[in-house]
Amino acid sequence: MRARVVIVMLAASCGRVDFDSVRAAATDGAVPSPGFVGAVADQCNLQMTTCSVDLQEAGDVGDLVLVTISYDPAAQQVASVRDDSPSGGSYTRVLGPIAWAVSSTHTEVWSGTSTVAAALTVTVTYVQAPASLSEVWADEYTFTAIDTTSFATGSGGTVVSSGARATSRDGELIWGHGLAGMDDELHTGPGFTTLLFDYGDTLEDQLAATAGTYEARFANPSSGEWVAMLLALY
Repeated sequence: MRARVVIVMLAASCGRVDFDSVRAAATDGAVPSPGFVGAVADQCNLQMTTCSVDLQEAGDVGDLVLVTISYDPAAQQVASVRDDSPSGGSYTRVLGPIAWAVSSTHTEVWSGTSTVAAALTVTVTYVQAPASLSEVWADEYTFTAIDTTSFATGSGGTVVSSGARATSRDGELIWGHGLAGMDDELHTGPGFTTLLFDYGDTLEDQLAATAGTYEARFANPSSGEWVAMLLALY
């Protein structure tokens, strides 16, 4: 996590971002997933118990929405995640709270199902207001469920991994999210497509054609502190 530098693949077509064609062109040999709708990241004002982010792409009913939240100990933990649909969505914690290896940061991942065919605003509510960090990522996929999860934390190393997990179906999407420590960066690992790079952190994915054992890997050029996470979507 660091000062904001954003890399997201965009292509304008009649005013709408065609993520599939852009990602296919920029993959460098990785297989682009057909199910990515969009992603957003933001660091919110401190001393507030809520943090909201706006997904720019309109998805469909039934899409899977993933929300990754990092915060300092003052927040205690995430109390709830909701979106601006009439129902508010139904979000549950699928990873964490993950305690970082060196710093006092914690990270959680929540998932929910979209109930509207529209671009969503997702709001995170903490138990208490964070004092030094409130970072929220939201990303949406046409996949509908999570098969398995994995995560790892550490400090150092030029290539880092979430740890391997076995998938149970052909055609699952391997979602990887790598978070770097302050003033550090993580970059997309081999065979993965970069979905969004922001605050020194990377969101990536890879389509797994056949069931097998997979891991989310990231390059760690600064050899700093990191969290590497994997979700297998179907």
